[in-house]
Amino acid sequence: MEIAHFNQRQLAARWDISEATLERWRSKGIGSKYLKICGRVLYRLVDIEAYEERCSVSAGFVRVHDAAWSGEPAGAAANSDRDSSGVSLADVAEVSAENARICRTWREQALGWREFYRGLQKATAKNE
Repeated sequence: MEIAHFNQRQLAARWDISEATLERWRSKGIGSKYLKICGRVLYRLVDIEAYEERCSVSAGFVRVHDAAWSGEPAGAAANSDRDSSGVSLADVAEVSAENARICRTWREQALGWREFYRGLQKATAKNE
């Protein structure tokens, strides 16, 4: 049985992060387990996949999240809610940030329309 290993460059490419980020994480004890052999840093695929699994949100989170956005009730918890959804925390953060940006844009538009409507009311009141 062959054990697959990734070097720092390969793992950085897999996770779309810089090698410097991996170095910083190692110094802080963050990220996947790694091996240091003769000055080389190697990551075992099994450890990478285990870390990725820990960094994904549960199926229950996705179920409740999707229900909240659709306006439908989430329903009762299921046994499968603890299973991994395969959705990474990074993906959740990216979507959440985009949703927040869109909500701020809508808020600004609504405030603009409210101001326009108030001005229209004042102008109409003066003409009466």
